[in-house]
Amino acid sequence: MLASMFVHSFAPYACGSGIPEIKTILSGFIIRGYLGKWTLLTKSVGMMLAVSAGLSLGKEGPFVHVAACCGNIFSYLFPKYGSNEAKKREILSAAAAAGVIVAFGAPIGGVLFSLEEVSYYFPLKTLWR
Repeated sequence: MLASMFVHSFAPYACGSGIPEIKTILSGFIIRGYLGKWTLLTKSVGMMLAVSAGLSLGKEGPFVHVAACCGNIFSYLFPKYGSNEAKKREILSAAAAAGVIVAFGAPIGGVLFSLEEVSYYFPLKTLWR
């Protein structure tokens, strides 16, 4: 109950899986606040509270969302990536792959997930990153 109140009060975007919204963002739509620091903090704390309460929580979706939030926040630290939407989408695509890699411990599976499911445009240099 505390996790749902925390999500409802601070960051409503932290609810749900996160994969459909990440796919939407990578296709070119802009959802303001979805990949922000409050969403990252709320999603992380909400996941910890839900798991510690004994609730079942799927690993893939929340980890992809958390990794995409981290990628978005870190992209603003570098002006080359923060101001260029194409470069930012490359980082978000690689971050989505990293979320699957963390969830399942499968690096090749994470890259294939990002290639097949999430990304609409996936240049070869992003594959190596």
